[in-house]
Amino acid sequence: MTSVFLPSLPRRRWLQAAAATGVLAPGLHLQAGEATDRPPVQAVFDRRLPGGSAFAANAGALGLPSRGFEGDITQLWFGDLATALAAPTGPWLIGHTALEPLVCLEQMAADLRYATVVRIEHRPLPGGTEHHLTAPPAALAALRGWLEGAADWRQSLATALTAAAGTGVPGRLVHARVTTTGQLDRTAAVSWLLGPPRRV
Repeated sequence: MTSVFLPSLPRRRWLQAAAATGVLAPGLHLQAGEATDRPPVQAVFDRRLPGGSAFAANAGALGLPSRGFEGDITQLWFGDLATALAAPTGPWLIGHTALEPLVCLEQMAADLRYATVVRIEHRPLPGGTEHHLTAPPAALAALRGWLEGAADWRQSLATALTAAAGTGVPGRLVHARVTTTGQLDRTAAVSWLLGPPRRV
């Protein structure tokens, strides 16, 4: 069974939200004992995407600070996001965006030694979605189990990404592909987790 450590959110609130969204799927085991040294987590989402509102609602249920934007992520970056990430205890960052804003964010955040730890590309198919996952081995196993067991992956996406914090280092990444059925989204999107290399 894969162990996924929790970020520093109140344990009771995290578990309540995880149970409510169904992220505690087979293969995702939560250990709270390592939670005390986890950095905070913040969420970023693109309001243009069909899954953006569900992602924001899930992040809100976890008590995560969230920032929404419409297409151009540089306004967030030059607002207060860059300042937040530059802090000595800068947060892990989870997001649900189009690919272009993520690429832009990766380039800007590299100067602060942030790196992409988890990346899930969601590609629409007739009657479903194909998910291309890239993550450290422990996180990949948990995320794959969650996707295969989730009734609607969009409803628990923020919980799954938050649980993946601390499960590996950017240099040790593996890949998988999972197909889910029943989603109506027809827009390609990418979900991701960014963290400073010194803390991933």
